[in-house]
Amino acid sequence: METAGNLFMRIPAELRSIIYEYALTEDHPLSVKKPNGHAIYAALHPQLRDRHHLQILSTGLSHPYGVRKTAEANQLRFTNKQMYHETRGLSLHYNAIEFTNVEDAHYFLKRCATLHLSKLRLVTIRWADQNTFGVPDPKIWQNISNFCQLYPSAMVRVHVSDRSPNTLHTLLWLARYEAQIRDTRSLFTALIEENSVFRDVVRPCLPLAPGMPVVHDSLRFFPAAEVFDEEEFVRNADNRHSFLVLPLALRLGGFRGGLDGLVSLMKHVVEHGA
Repeated sequence: METAGNLFMRIPAELRSIIYEYALTEDHPLSVKKPNGHAIYAALHPQLRDRHHLQILSTGLSHPYGVRKTAEANQLRFTNKQMYHETRGLSLHYNAIEFTNVEDAHYFLKRCATLHLSKLRLVTIRWADQNTFGVPDPKIWQNISNFCQLYPSAMVRVHVSDRSPNTLHTLLWLARYEAQIRDTRSLFTALIEENSVFRDVVRPCLPLAPGMPVVHDSLRFFPAAEVFDEEEFVRNADNRHSFLVLPLALRLGGFRGGLDGLVSLMKHVVEHGA
């Protein structure tokens, strides 16, 4: 009786190559985290102790911490002699990768090999906008822009860590990021009534940041969380005793569709981004 391995080797080589590529594509995203003072190892096929976390190389040590405890990610080559020869040059690939800040994404995308970048379909960045009242640093976004232009089929999701989906202010902040980094104003147009006085107040805050490259539409901005609490959003937005600008603008009809329109718009942004 033939073993499963023997039966597999009877499949045409072209089909085996397709199966190898499928088997060596990880379903889970690769999470990239680094301690202070360490550099990211810019490759998507490192030897991994934990296959979902990228190995960190110390900038000051000749032998990176944890290397002796790692395991080969490509286990297919240990199946039998023929599969060893067929797969020894292959690596574990990831379709999705996640960064805890925009600087790490910038560093990684600039240095990672084209072969591995071309495999990516989703890049997630958890961005803490510490420069709240300034403009984004064009140098930081340049490599992300290059990636978007070279690989338009890949999506870059930027989740702004301090922008809750349950507050009205988040829609305005995401509209600002969209305008300043991607030079489009689709969220602003969908958000504010055409003839609203409030529109003239907000518009000057939405120019493309100086020196900023125009980024492809595949880069999208999202709230921090991916779960929308409609009741909390309505409670925060429809505060009839507040004299803050946004609740006041809502009461004066400054937003398209009123409160129901804002709820629908936030649901869309949580799912599809700005």
